[in-house]
Amino acid sequence: MQMNSTIEDLTRESKFIFKGTVKKLNASTMRGIPVDSMLAVIRVDEVFKVPMAIADYTGQDITVQLSTRQKMKAGQQAVFFTEGWVYGESIAVRAFEERVWEGDNRGLRKQISDAMRNTARHALRARLASSHLIIVGKVSDMKAAKPEARQPVTFRDPQWKEALIEVEVMLKGNVTHKKVEIRFPNSADVMWHKAPKFRVGQEGIWLLHKTEARQLTGDTYTALHPTDFQSKDQIDTIRTLLNDIA
Repeated sequence: MQMNSTIEDLTRESKFIFKGTVKKLNASTMRGIPVDSMLAVIRVDEVFKVPMAIADYTGQDITVQLSTRQKMKAGQQAVFFTEGWVYGESIAVRAFEERVWEGDNRGLRKQISDAMRNTARHALRARLASSHLIIVGKVSDMKAAKPEARQPVTFRDPQWKEALIEVEVMLKGNVTHKKVEIRFPNSADVMWHKAPKFRVGQEGIWLLHKTEARQLTGDTYTALHPTDFQSKDQIDTIRTLLNDIA
């Protein structure tokens, strides 16, 4: 990150953003990490952004490698903009920057919230632009997918399932019938855990892409990105963004 990065820049680049209290300087919660002047033990007080793979550490102490841009003191509160580093009995993260927290700091809280909303909107816009088909509908049937020819089974096996979507509204693209078959990974493995999972009776908006998974061949539709499935109440937002893209 560059010096004087904006809150929006920091929010977009950071994987784990939280408000925390400095418990100890020159210290660590992790065995095996050499302690130096840039390490600190921080109690997580409030989480703003967290990857799905990270557990809820609210109220717990973690290790932070501080940035060089701010001199922290024991007992001080700050918002830490970080990326993952080491995972084990605790976690250690690297800070891009720390912003001192004073009072209720509603301004900083709002800036982070607005930045996260803008980041999500940009991500949605990008997936809308790259999608081949966007439909509003309901899952009417589900079954295990036939295995692809010559695909070895590994511990990262996606466990593909097929969902049949009854189309109510077509927002992008065109199909000749009112039912669309898609594949999705049913595996909870870390490689696939962010991909949306579906069930019979589920309603929503699907942003469908072709050939985004190397395990699949042909023109199979998938919705692998977390943004690729939206609730029906987002239809006006999606229509607006599609009009802007067009």
